[in-house]
Amino acid sequence: MSPEGTACIRLKREYLKIPTEDGYLYGGNQRTFRDARIRTDGCGLIAAADVLWYLRGEKAPVSEAQYQAYVAKLRPLFHFFPNHGMPGWALCRGMNRALRQFSLPYRIRWGAFPVTRYDGILEMLQNDIPVITAIGPNFPNRSGKKPVVFYERKDDGSFEAAAETRGHYVVITGACKGWLRISSWGKEYYIRWSQFEHYARKHSFFLFTNVCRMTGLRKKSL
Repeated sequence: MSPEGTACIRLKREYLKIPTEDGYLYGGNQRTFRDARIRTDGCGLIAAADVLWYLRGEKAPVSEAQYQAYVAKLRPLFHFFPNHGMPGWALCRGMNRALRQFSLPYRIRWGAFPVTRYDGILEMLQNDIPVITAIGPNFPNRSGKKPVVFYERKDDGSFEAAAETRGHYVVITGACKGWLRISSWGKEYYIRWSQFEHYARKHSFFLFTNVCRMTGLRKKSL
């Protein structure tokens, strides 16, 4: 069955919402941090922090300051590389350190070749696991500007292009008929699976554009 014909799946609990003066953030936003490294290269750290918060069953932080203090405690577990941010394998390594620290019954690994299939993402969501996803840089031309488009869902159910990016981590929190709901920069967006897959195959590379696959310690790989 094609992704467009699949059922709609969402997480069983409400995803992380962080209260602000203007409403709330849908997941963390690296751009609000004073730490320059987090602000410019911290999307992987924020994605990891949000997924760990969800897997621990925590309620939403009482303030953005509380959330930022939580991220600051996690930062030593994750390694940034000059001019390259955080590769997928490094993010997974940091995540595994955190999963052990929090005694969570999972391990995580970088996706295999080719880019993880849509049904693999659905399976993780069915198991109530948000999916960390990398939209890598263009490859082999790393200075290329081909993007993945982010959409906002309008009240009438249609989708409108709202942003675009490359070299960025997001978290998938739901899927419906070929559309993936994501958290990025503290906002709820949607990406189209067919466009993401095309980008991975034609404009990037599986070592850069892929998903982190969660593995349960006492169950088969998801």
